[in-house]
Amino acid sequence: MSSNLAPSAADLRRVIDQLARPPFSKRLSVVALHDDLPHPDFVALLNEVVAHVDSGTPNSPHALDIRNELPEVTANRIADFCVGSLGYAGGNKHARWHGSREDDVANNILSGQERSALLHLMCFLLSDVQALQQAAYKSRFCRPLDIPLEFSGDDQLQQLVQQLQERQAEFAETLAQAEQMHEASQQTADLKRDISQMEEEKQLVQSKIQLMQRKVADMPNATQWLQAARALRTEQEQDRALTDRVKDLRVQLASVDERLSQAQRRLADTKEMSRAEPQNLLGKLEREVQTNRFLAKEKLPKDLSNVLQAVALLQRIASEAPWGPADLLKLEHEVETLGEELKDLTERRVKNHNTQDKLALFRQQATVVANKRNATADRLREATAAMDTLRTQHAAAMANAPKASSRIPRGDEFKAYVAELRTKSNAYKAKRAELAALQSEFTIAARTREILAEKRTAADRALQALEQRHGVSGLRNTRTTLEEVSGKKGDLDVAKAEAVDDMSTLVQSLVKAVQDKKAVLAPSIAELKQQRAALGELEAVHAERKRAYDNVVLALETEITQLIGDIRGLRAEAAADASRWHFVTHMIGSMDVAMDTVLQEMKVYIGNADDVDAAVKARGFRSWRDLYQRKVFEGEAQARQLHEQLKRVHESHAQNIVQLQHFATAKQLLALRVAANKKLMERAARGDTGNSRTGAGDGGEVYMGANEQRLVIS
Repeated sequence: MSSNLAPSAADLRRVIDQLARPPFSKRLSVVALHDDLPHPDFVALLNEVVAHVDSGTPNSPHALDIRNELPEVTANRIADFCVGSLGYAGGNKHARWHGSREDDVANNILSGQERSALLHLMCFLLSDVQALQQAAYKSRFCRPLDIPLEFSGDDQLQQLVQQLQERQAEFAETLAQAEQMHEASQQTADLKRDISQMEEEKQLVQSKIQLMQRKVADMPNATQWLQAARALRTEQEQDRALTDRVKDLRVQLASVDERLSQAQRRLADTKEMSRAEPQNLLGKLEREVQTNRFLAKEKLPKDLSNVLQAVALLQRIASEAPWGPADLLKLEHEVETLGEELKDLTERRVKNHNTQDKLALFRQQATVVANKRNATADRLREATAAMDTLRTQHAAAMANAPKASSRIPRGDEFKAYVAELRTKSNAYKAKRAELAALQSEFTIAARTREILAEKRTAADRALQALEQRHGVSGLRNTRTTLEEVSGKKGDLDVAKAEAVDDMSTLVQSLVKAVQDKKAVLAPSIAELKQQRAALGELEAVHAERKRAYDNVVLALETEITQLIGDIRGLRAEAAADASRWHFVTHMIGSMDVAMDTVLQEMKVYIGNADDVDAAVKARGFRSWRDLYQRKVFEGEAQARQLHEQLKRVHESHAQNIVQLQHFATAKQLLALRVAANKKLMERAARGDTGNSRTGAGDGGEVYMGANEQRLVIS
């Protein structure tokens, strides 16, 4: 019995991981195991896995080279072991232990036509190797015997068979008890190890307690200090309990405040509804009902169906086996077929398309409205979620905010408050008076210090002058320096002696501390040595597994890179096909427009007067030929006008040039006249009436006398 479906990708990856570990150490990928591995090599690998499962049997019949054995014998041997000894039932996991025909499994192993059946067998053998090894060991003694039919009627043989079955049942019970005892012994060893570790920890704690007791024994009032420490620990525990209780109460208060705020909002909504007009209220309720109905019946079911489709697609992809080259070729063929069908459908649609579809605009508007409604529903849902988040944050902030006390003291409490305030006021006044006295004393002391500093400066100057007169300048400074150096040396010697004493004391304390630490850390050091040995073993195992993991990762990355390259090629081909399809569609649309224009032009020439009137009314002209002829006539008339205008310009060009020169000369004369008048006005303002010669700019000079003005143009 076999399954037509291949194992899931997760099962195949688990098989690859098991094969990559010792004792197999096979570096295979999922694609290689599923498609590329030849059938003889696959059977050899299967025989190696079976031999590993039956490794507990001395001189196992499966520990051999299948090249020295006939294929039929190999297939029957593996099938007999898997079905008869291990209870393999094919790819159906629910019928695994119900038995199966050995012939089907042997035929699949021999022919190799159904690789999926062999993959299911491999997954079964590597699913739980330890359990299968126990089942193989048990089947050596508890497997039923095959008795021929001609001997089934012998009474003595039946008695022997019954005794054998009883002995097999006893063996099964004994084996189960032995396994339980083995597990119990392992648990006992674990318990002993835990107990020894706890005893070591107990000794360590006791040594720490004794050390602390020795340190505390010399302290005065040690018992009282211990009682105070116990009381402090008890108070701290009570404080933590009270803090936790306060947090719980604050959380409860926040929830109560949240319910109160919700009730207040509902009350405000109810009051607003009671004050509102019935029609407005009914309209508001209808809008809310429509919104909720849209969300419940259209938006949410659509989103749910999309999510379910995505989940189903992912499950289907996860359950399928990895694609090989054959699957990719098949997929390419399907893509080409679908592309051709799409092209045919597009051509048919273009042929049957009605250009006067009056409902297209309304369909487009309905699509726009539906998209806007979906977008509004999404924004409404996001706003509702944001509002709930803000409400939760507000409730948490209100719960964590300190409660301000607004109670006003009265009676005796107020009198005590006034007395305390009066005491503080008197203390403040006394401190202020004391501060004023200290400030006056500080002023007097500062002035005295200044006077003494001046006297000292004067004495130093007089002493320096005296030393200079006697020829021993700097003697006082040298003596002062020597005294300071001597004092510092004495202080340094005292400090050295103290440092030596401190160092000797510190060395003794360190030696004692090291000895105590050695005594305390002796168990930990022994345990550390054991842990280091275990760490070395774990590092070796980790290095081996890391190498296997790196090999698997390298194989997967290579496979992923190859698949990514194939996908990119397919996407490029799909994009090229889509581009060609859009180009052809655009060209077909252009040809349709041209054909429509040609048909309308033919209707105008061939049709009756009604067609001609309809065309003139729709387009504003009778035919395209008439329109183009009118445009040509208008262009020719405009060209003739421009030609005549150019001729007139050529004829009047010389005369216009002369006239332009005359205008330039007149402009120059007027500029000279203006300049001369300005100079004359300036001379009149200065009272100078003599003759003068004034330059008037480029091209002339002005002579001005008492009664005349002359302009000379050069």
